Amino acid sequence: MPLTKEEVLEKMKDPAVVLLNVLSEQDFDKLHIKDSQSLALGPNIRNFESSALKKFSKQTFFITYGADKESTLGLNAAKLLVGKGFQADNYPGGL
Repeated sequence: MPLTKEEVLEKMKDPAVVLLNVLSEQDFDKLHIKDSQSLALGPNIRNFESSALKKFSKQTFFITYGADKESTLGLNAAKLLVGKGFQADNYPGGL
């Protein structure tokens, strides 16, 4: 189930939660949600997955997001992370 803005804000109080911007580095540098981290989901899915495995512990709970509610990038990233054994949910509101 997609998260609401209020749910994201509440979950962000937990230090094990990472708000993950999955847009390109350039887009992240232009605009991102405060305290979010960047891990771009580009055309190389394996690179995204291996970067997540190297950078974060399996105890990390991810909240992924993309540009806006029309974008499926955040949802796709959450599905990939869950497939690698992480806990993840999507914030469809995006930027």
